[in-house]
Amino acid sequence: MPPPPDQPTNAAGSDAAASDDDLHRRGRWLAWVVILVAAGAAVGVLQVTGGLETVPSPAPSHGAGLRTVPVGEPVDVGPATITVNGVVALSDLGEVVGPPDEGKRFIAVSATVEVIDRKTWDNLDDSLRIAGVPGITDTDPGEARLIRSSQRANSLQPGLPVDVGVIFQQPLSSPVPRTVTVTLYCWQRTETEFGEWWWEAERPCAEVTVETEDRTAETVAAPSPSPGASR
Repeated sequence: MPPPPDQPTNAAGSDAAASDDDLHRRGRWLAWVVILVAAGAAVGVLQVTGGLETVPSPAPSHGAGLRTVPVGEPVDVGPATITVNGVVALSDLGEVVGPPDEGKRFIAVSATVEVIDRKTWDNLDDSLRIAGVPGITDTDPGEARLIRSSQRANSLQPGLPVDVGVIFQQPLSSPVPRTVTVTLYCWQRTETEFGEWWWEAERPCAEVTVETEDRTAETVAAPSPSPGASR
């Protein structure tokens, strides 16, 4: 016998539950988006107003001669410009990205990237490293994600600035660093006589020292269930 008109079918209930689960995951990711963006904005405001104490730059981890760049200043790395906005320590990034590995926390670098080449660019993961973080070496790669959608930032389009979070994992047994040195890598353009070109031979070319905003003690409240969700 079909259910009365005012009662949802099992399929409708399942759809509502799936929709609520998606809302839950997206809501948690968006909450961390706010944290990442706010952290970068706060660093910029404090620098402008003089409220952020200047942190002496450590000795370059990749050898002397690297250019020291302030937070918020774009760096031309060849195919793109990268602007480091801030660094945040997080215990979670919501269910869209998933939790860190067991016994670890996230160290996320907030940055703005704009491709200035005429081709799409997929080497952001290899263009940014961090140093001065116990438990993470300066050769460990991060995972770049678009802050707006949480998707992997592995095919960036020319002329479209995007905000990204480059995510690293640090053992919980190591302390949250007071500052992080972000090392940017520049790429060499190689061109053929037929007009084809590509980018290769990345090398460290600039460093940005950033105070870490420790958000590991914070939790994110899940959104309230939607009215149509099954219980």
